[in-house]
Amino acid sequence: MIVENKPGAGGVIGTEYVVNATDGHTLLLGTQSSILPRFTTKNLKFDPMTDLVPVYKVINYQLVIAVNAETAPKAKTLRELVDLSKSSPNGLFFAGTGQTSVFNLTMALLNKSLGMKYTPLDFNSIGTMNLAAMRNDAQFLVNTPSSMKSQIDSGKLKPLAAISAERYASFPELPTLAEAVGYKGYLPLLWAGIFVPKGTPAAVVDRIAHDFSTLEADKAFRGSIESKLSGRMVASSPSAFAKQLAEEANVWKNLFAEMNYKPE
Repeated sequence: MIVENKPGAGGVIGTEYVVNATDGHTLLLGTQSSILPRFTTKNLKFDPMTDLVPVYKVINYQLVIAVNAETAPKAKTLRELVDLSKSSPNGLFFAGTGQTSVFNLTMALLNKSLGMKYTPLDFNSIGTMNLAAMRNDAQFLVNTPSSMKSQIDSGKLKPLAAISAERYASFPELPTLAEAVGYKGYLPLLWAGIFVPKGTPAAVVDRIAHDFSTLEADKAFRGSIESKLSGRMVASSPSAFAKQLAEEANVWKNLFAEMNYKPE
């Protein structure tokens, strides 16, 4: 297997490359960034929901809501953070990486239930986003624990809730959103999965899915991947992944409509 990184345009370049592949052997390891352009990019040359075939969801990454050290004493829990945002004259500032990034969209979706008062500040990388929170330019953020490990270990950033239906094994004391605030809405998980171009024979799709299923069932391999990537490998299939993808796409479609977002 040859791994080829094709970054750029928020994932559009790499996704389009796979959509146009005709060799029958090109796979895409995609994320939300592979489907979001359907709603965010004007004049997109492909439709990720019809031009890609979902094969296997590989992993759900850990994702948390965290505050900085200056805010933590005033907001020891997510409930207290919500209350703090409402009691502050101008609300709080949220560190993100752009209106259509997974971090910003996740917070916007969750906030439909949380009702926090905040203003997003956008930065050009995860590193500068974390730095802004540590400087108290912003008081909280959504991010993966692995991207904030050193800051969490040093106490500069503190997770308040796991964006997950279950607690994370690596953060056993961290409550889920449901435990923290009684959240019952849609959980926007951060994931990665395998796709192939439309027209790939069903037998090939099934074979690839079977191979990934074998890896997921390998306890040693699964443990190694989950530890390195701070996530949880999941049992999946082409039909299950397609169903999850359709449900999630509908959630994002409705959110963009509520935001009155116009593709650029």
